[in-house]
Amino acid sequence: MKRILNVAYYTFLEMVRNKVLFILFFFALFIFGLGIVITQMTIGDNLTIISDVGLATIEIFLTVLSIFLGISLVQKELSQKTLFPLMARPLSRAEYILGKFFGMMLLIIIVKHPEKADLFSNYINIQKEEYDNLKFRVIGATMVLKRKSAK
Repeated sequence: MKRILNVAYYTFLEMVRNKVLFILFFFALFIFGLGIVITQMTIGDNLTIISDVGLATIEIFLTVLSIFLGISLVQKELSQKTLFPLMARPLSRAEYILGKFFGMMLLIIIVKHPEKADLFSNYINIQKEEYDNLKFRVIGATMVLKRKSAK
């Protein structure tokens, strides 16, 4: 298990240093900025449009990222001949592939984490607003009932 985690850690570091990651990141920022421009041309709830475009951008970004980086993981090590010293060590092919997989999944989870935190905070804010609205309605109804009973 320690060998798999070591391969995953170094795979994660290798993928973070990859230039494709930065290019795709700037592309995702461009698409998100384009979503803000689109809201100026539409009729409706701007916050919903921005969040929809942002979430779609993150999903597309992660899909393209996993395809490009997944393809280049083993191919890069074969072309640079860094795979052969690894295979000479007491490391099975299954451990190597699992380590590469877990390293790539770690990067995807870290990239996707802010999206989940934002969704959770949005859900909490919506619930607070609904609670406040319900609280004011109950207080108003109670005041009306007290007036009617006092007469």
